[in-house]
Amino acid sequence: MSDQLSVYQNLRERDLRREGRFIAEGRFLVERLLSSDWEVESILSSERMAEEMNQLAAGRCPVYVQSDAEIEEIAGFRFHRGVMAAGIRRPFRRTSELLSEMSRCRRLVICPDLTDAENLGSIIRSAAAMGVDGLLLGPASCDPLGRRSLKVSMGTALVMPLVEMEDEAADAEMLKEAGFHLYGTVLDNEAADLRETVRLEKSALLLGNEADGLTPQWRRLSDTLVTLPMGHGTDSLNVSVAGGIFMYELFAKGGF
Repeated sequence: MSDQLSVYQNLRERDLRREGRFIAEGRFLVERLLSSDWEVESILSSERMAEEMNQLAAGRCPVYVQSDAEIEEIAGFRFHRGVMAAGIRRPFRRTSELLSEMSRCRRLVICPDLTDAENLGSIIRSAAAMGVDGLLLGPASCDPLGRRSLKVSMGTALVMPLVEMEDEAADAEMLKEAGFHLYGTVLDNEAADLRETVRLEKSALLLGNEADGLTPQWRRLSDTLVTLPMGHGTDSLNVSVAGGIFMYELFAKGGF
């Protein structure tokens, strides 16, 4: 195998985050990548899509053409989407950078420690749809540019401003100093009812870990703890589903 194709080899066994790359799978994600400002290293295309991919790439990056069977052998799994591309990672923003770059930043989502890639991808997609200005991730969170997360996000992770928090408590205080109200989502009958929660101009929504919810630290850092009432004895919702409801109520209901 040539060195140019090695980036696509055995993708399920690779930690591309450590290698400074990410993979976009399928025509839609490759188109999203090419239309973004991320650097594209190369495209691996099936023979049936080669002409289309060369036109889309327009000389921006090399397009390597292989048969479907050869692509599956390289990737290490059954692949029917016909095309994938390798992007080059860059450092995510810091909280201070986001606030300085976006003077009109009003809506934020904070995920300190989400561990499921599909949940994170779904949250990013919902955040983009609800007009969120940035998504802040803690060191324990999974990779927003991982294959599954990027796929579920429908490529919106490529346009959503992503922030990597270094000191979570310090970043939370920075947000408060900038005028943000931190809403911590919890399963707690003593918390404020989402239906009665006042929507403030500058709001940051905290979504906790899938298994344990918000950590004690983030509960303390929250200005308001808010809960989503449920019926028929239901005790909880998937975090990505709950996140979408919270985002709609706090960010989008009544207009952006």
